[in-house]
Amino acid sequence: MEVNLSNKPSNVMSDNFLRQRRNLFIINLLVLFMMLAEVQANKITLGGVSFEKFGNPKAIFLFLWVSWGYFFYRFILYFLEDEWSKCKHKFSDSFHYFLNNKYRKLLFISGKDLRFNDFSYSQLKHNRFRCLIPMPYNPISESQKNDEIQFYEKQFMFTKLKFFLNFLFLTTIFTNYFLPFLISLFTFVVALKSDWEGSIIKLTTFF
Repeated sequence: MEVNLSNKPSNVMSDNFLRQRRNLFIINLLVLFMMLAEVQANKITLGGVSFEKFGNPKAIFLFLWVSWGYFFYRFILYFLEDEWSKCKHKFSDSFHYFLNNKYRKLLFISGKDLRFNDFSYSQLKHNRFRCLIPMPYNPISESQKNDEIQFYEKQFMFTKLKFFLNFLFLTTIFTNYFLPFLISLFTFVVALKSDWEGSIIKLTTFF
Protein backbone atom coordinates (compact mmCIF):
# COMPACT_ATOMS: atom_id res chain seq x y z
CA MET A 1 0.00 0.00 0.00
CA GLU A 2 1.88 3.04 -1.24
CA VAL A 3 1.24 6.57 -0.07
CA ASN A 4 1.70 9.48 -2.45
CA LEU A 5 1.23 13.17 -1.92
CA SER A 6 0.62 15.26 -4.99
CA ASN A 7 3.13 18.01 -5.59
CA LYS A 8 0.34 20.18 -6.94
CA PRO A 9 -1.54 22.44 -4.54
CA SER A 10 -5.19 21.53 -4.11
CA ASN A 11 -6.10 25.15 -4.85
CA VAL A 12 -4.32 27.78 -6.88
CA MET A 13 -3.08 30.77 -4.91
CA SER A 14 -5.13 33.94 -5.34
CA ASP A 15 -3.77 36.78 -7.48
CA ASN A 16 -3.82 39.16 -4.52
CA PHE A 17 -1.79 36.79 -2.37
CA LEU A 18 0.69 36.16 -5.20
CA ARG A 19 1.29 39.92 -5.50
CA GLN A 20 1.96 40.27 -1.78
CA ARG A 21 4.23 37.23 -1.85
CA ARG A 22 6.21 38.66 -4.78
CA ASN A 23 6.50 42.09 -3.12
CA LEU A 24 7.73 40.50 0.10
CA PHE A 25 10.40 38.52 -1.75
CA ILE A 26 11.56 41.69 -3.54
CA ILE A 27 11.80 43.85 -0.41
CA ASN A 28 13.65 41.08 1.48
CA LEU A 29 16.15 40.63 -1.34
CA LEU A 30 16.63 44.40 -1.50
CA VAL A 31 17.27 44.69 2.24
CA LEU A 32 19.66 41.71 2.24
CA PHE A 33 21.55 43.07 -0.77
CA MET A 34 21.93 46.53 0.76
CA MET A 35 23.02 45.04 4.08
CA LEU A 36 25.55 42.56 2.66
CA ALA A 37 26.91 45.15 0.22
CA GLU A 38 27.01 47.71 3.08
CA VAL A 39 25.26 50.29 0.92
CA GLN A 40 25.56 53.82 2.28
CA ALA A 41 22.81 56.39 1.87
CA ASN A 42 24.90 59.16 0.31
CA LYS A 43 23.47 59.01 -3.21
CA ILE A 44 20.20 57.95 -4.76
CA THR A 45 18.89 58.13 -8.33
CA LEU A 46 15.19 58.48 -9.12
CA GLY A 47 13.96 58.76 -12.69
CA GLY A 48 17.44 59.61 -13.92
CA VAL A 49 17.85 62.40 -11.35
CA SER A 50 20.65 61.92 -8.82
CA PHE A 51 20.47 63.17 -5.24
CA GLU A 52 23.82 63.29 -3.51
CA LYS A 53 23.20 65.31 -0.35
CA PHE A 54 20.81 64.34 2.42
CA GLY A 55 20.26 66.17 5.67
CA ASN A 56 19.40 62.86 7.30
CA PRO A 57 20.49 59.83 5.21
CA LYS A 58 18.91 57.47 7.73
CA ALA A 59 15.51 58.51 6.40
CA ILE A 60 16.17 56.35 3.33
CA PHE A 61 16.78 53.27 5.46
CA LEU A 62 13.79 54.10 7.65
CA PHE A 63 11.61 54.25 4.54
CA LEU A 64 13.06 50.88 3.46
CA TRP A 65 12.15 49.23 6.77
CA VAL A 66 8.69 50.80 6.81
CA SER A 67 8.16 49.30 3.35
CA TRP A 68 9.44 45.93 4.60
CA GLY A 69 7.01 46.02 7.53
CA TYR A 70 4.13 47.03 5.26
CA PHE A 71 4.72 44.21 2.77
CA PHE A 72 5.22 41.66 5.56
CA TYR A 73 1.95 42.74 7.17
CA ARG A 74 0.13 42.53 3.83
CA PHE A 75 1.54 39.04 3.21
CA ILE A 76 0.27 37.79 6.59
CA LEU A 77 -3.08 39.50 6.05
CA TYR A 78 -3.72 37.95 2.63
CA PHE A 79 -2.43 34.57 3.78
CA LEU A 80 -4.97 34.47 6.60
CA GLU A 81 -7.77 35.81 4.41
CA ASP A 82 -7.21 33.90 1.15
CA GLU A 83 -4.91 30.95 1.78
CA TRP A 84 -5.14 29.74 5.38
CA SER A 85 -8.29 27.67 4.87
CA LYS A 86 -6.78 26.04 1.75
CA CYS A 87 -3.55 25.24 3.56
CA LYS A 88 -5.37 23.87 6.59
CA HIS A 89 -7.69 21.78 4.40
CA LYS A 90 -4.81 20.23 2.48
CA PHE A 91 -2.91 19.59 5.70
CA SER A 92 -5.89 17.80 7.24
CA ASP A 93 -6.61 15.72 4.13
CA SER A 94 -2.98 14.69 3.71
CA PHE A 95 -2.54 13.93 7.41
CA HIS A 96 -5.54 11.60 7.54
CA TYR A 97 -4.55 10.02 4.23
CA PHE A 98 -1.17 9.04 5.67
CA LEU A 99 -2.54 7.83 9.01
CA ASN A 100 -5.46 5.94 7.46
CA ASN A 101 -3.06 4.02 5.25
CA LYS A 102 -0.86 3.14 8.23
CA TYR A 103 -3.89 2.03 10.24
CA ARG A 104 -5.18 -0.17 7.42
CA LYS A 105 -1.76 -1.74 6.98
CA LEU A 106 -1.80 -2.72 10.65
CA LEU A 107 -5.29 -4.17 10.23
CA PHE A 108 -4.13 -6.14 7.20
CA ILE A 109 -1.21 -7.57 9.20
CA SER A 110 -3.66 -8.67 11.91
CA GLY A 111 -5.12 -11.16 9.42
CA LYS A 112 -8.71 -10.03 9.89
CA ASP A 113 -11.05 -10.29 6.91
CA LEU A 114 -12.27 -6.70 6.83
CA ARG A 115 -13.41 -3.93 4.54
CA PHE A 116 -10.43 -1.71 5.29
CA ASN A 117 -11.99 1.46 3.89
CA ASP A 118 -14.54 1.35 6.72
CA PHE A 119 -11.79 2.05 9.26
CA SER A 120 -10.17 5.43 9.83
CA TYR A 121 -7.47 6.82 12.11
CA SER A 122 -9.79 9.49 13.53
CA GLN A 123 -12.23 6.75 14.54
CA LEU A 124 -9.40 4.76 16.14
CA LYS A 125 -8.16 7.77 18.08
CA HIS A 126 -11.68 8.54 19.26
CA ASN A 127 -11.90 4.98 20.64
CA ARG A 128 -8.57 5.41 22.49
CA PHE A 129 -6.76 3.28 19.93
CA ARG A 130 -9.11 0.35 20.35
CA CYS A 131 -10.34 -1.06 17.04
CA LEU A 132 -13.88 -2.35 17.46
CA ILE A 133 -14.87 -4.92 14.83
CA PRO A 134 -18.59 -5.82 14.68
CA MET A 135 -19.13 -9.58 14.81
CA PRO A 136 -22.00 -11.39 13.05
CA TYR A 137 -25.33 -11.31 14.82
CA ASN A 138 -25.88 -14.33 17.09
CA PRO A 139 -29.52 -15.45 16.82
CA ILE A 140 -29.17 -17.77 19.82
CA SER A 141 -28.10 -15.10 22.28
CA GLU A 142 -29.93 -12.43 20.27
CA SER A 143 -26.93 -10.17 20.57
CA GLN A 144 -24.10 -8.78 18.51
CA LYS A 145 -20.66 -8.42 20.04
CA ASN A 146 -17.57 -6.57 18.94
CA ASP A 147 -14.15 -8.07 18.50
CA GLU A 148 -11.40 -5.73 19.73
CA ILE A 149 -7.83 -5.07 18.64
CA GLN A 150 -5.72 -2.81 20.82
CA PHE A 151 -3.33 -0.46 19.05
CA TYR A 152 -0.98 2.13 20.55
CA GLU A 153 -0.26 5.72 19.63
CA LYS A 154 3.48 5.05 19.41
CA GLN A 155 2.79 2.75 16.46
CA PHE A 156 1.89 5.85 14.45
CA MET A 157 4.72 8.17 15.54
CA PHE A 158 7.07 7.34 12.67
CA THR A 159 4.22 7.74 10.17
CA LYS A 160 3.44 11.18 11.59
CA LEU A 161 7.09 12.21 11.26
CA LYS A 162 7.15 10.89 7.70
CA PHE A 163 4.00 12.86 6.93
CA PHE A 164 5.42 16.15 8.24
CA LEU A 165 8.63 15.73 6.23
CA ASN A 166 6.67 14.90 3.09
CA PHE A 167 4.25 17.74 3.63
CA LEU A 168 6.99 20.32 4.14
CA PHE A 169 9.49 19.25 1.51
CA LEU A 170 7.66 17.18 -1.11
CA THR A 171 4.71 19.48 -1.68
CA THR A 172 4.51 23.14 -2.70
CA ILE A 173 3.19 24.17 0.71
CA PHE A 174 6.64 25.06 2.05
CA THR A 175 7.72 27.25 -0.88
CA ASN A 176 4.29 28.79 -1.36
CA TYR A 177 3.57 29.81 2.21
CA PHE A 178 6.37 29.19 4.69
CA LEU A 179 9.46 30.17 2.71
CA PRO A 180 8.50 33.89 2.33
CA PHE A 181 7.82 34.07 6.07
CA LEU A 182 11.12 32.36 6.97
CA ILE A 183 13.12 34.61 4.63
CA SER A 184 11.48 37.65 6.24
CA LEU A 185 12.31 36.35 9.71
CA PHE A 186 15.89 35.65 8.63
CA THR A 187 16.23 39.17 7.18
CA PHE A 188 14.89 40.76 10.37
CA VAL A 189 17.13 38.74 12.73
CA VAL A 190 20.28 39.28 10.64
CA ALA A 191 19.52 43.00 10.41
CA LEU A 192 19.22 43.21 14.20
CA LYS A 193 22.76 41.88 14.61
CA SER A 194 24.32 43.76 11.71
CA ASP A 195 26.70 46.74 11.99
CA TRP A 196 25.31 48.15 8.73
CA GLU A 197 24.23 51.77 9.10
CA GLY A 198 20.76 50.83 7.83
CA SER A 199 20.22 48.16 10.49
CA ILE A 200 17.22 48.49 12.77
CA ILE A 201 19.38 49.08 15.85
CA LYS A 202 21.22 51.96 14.20
CA LEU A 203 17.92 53.55 13.17
CA THR A 204 16.72 53.83 16.76
CA THR A 205 18.62 57.13 16.92
CA PHE A 206 16.59 58.55 14.03
CA PHE A 207 14.00 60.26 16.21
